Amino acid sequence: MLAPVGVLPLHPLLDPFTSGADVENAATTLAVAALARPLRNRLQAAVDRRVYCRKCDAAAEIQGFVTRLRDQTDLDALRADICSTVSDTMQPAHVTLWVRSAQPSRRHR
Repeated sequence: MLAPVGVLPLHPLLDPFTSGADVENAATTLAVAALARPLRNRLQAAVDRRVYCRKCDAAAEIQGFVTRLRDQTDLDALRADICSTVSDTMQPAHVTLWVRSAQPSRRHR
């Protein structure tokens, strides 16, 4: 939709060179579309940051958790950090973490 709007102002300038040829009109349209894509991407990124700010914050929070996870050796601190990260990013009503014990239970039959 942006490409035809960009072609309209260029059409009078390029008409003496293209003399109405379809190939030149198509090339002009493609050139305007190619130039408009970076502008559209920047605009979309700005809108996403503004509208979906919580999503960006959640991604940063998860990345921070991954960084902290590398250095974590205390299981209780790790449990608290996992629950805190899930609570901050997903905002559920309740968080429960089940951890399987390191020793498998032996069942006798």
